[in-house]
Amino acid sequence: MHFSPSEILASIDVTHEQGGMEEYMLTGVYPDYLSFTCKVLKTKWRRKYYSKSQKGSLKSAGRTIINFQLVDDTCHLLYMADDGTIAHQTEKHIIHLMRD
Repeated sequence: MHFSPSEILASIDVTHEQGGMEEYMLTGVYPDYLSFTCKVLKTKWRRKYYSKSQKGSLKSAGRTIINFQLVDDTCHLLYMADDGTIAHQTEKHIIHLMRD
């Protein structure tokens, strides 16, 4: 099934996940991640959270399909075409999730 760039970006939820006792017990480090969940592609990406002005990319099948940039509590998502140009862009509010 083929989805348009706008459908893919519309289906993405961006979550800042903090905590998780199981991981803390194993590593001694309090987990702090960005989670990108795409419903139409049925996939999830996780990136280490560094700052409110972080940049990065999300890949599928070895190809960068989405570039992202955080600005405070907003995530700018850019869907990248095969030739490297921006095919579609949107902004998402970041959901904050704290785990025990």
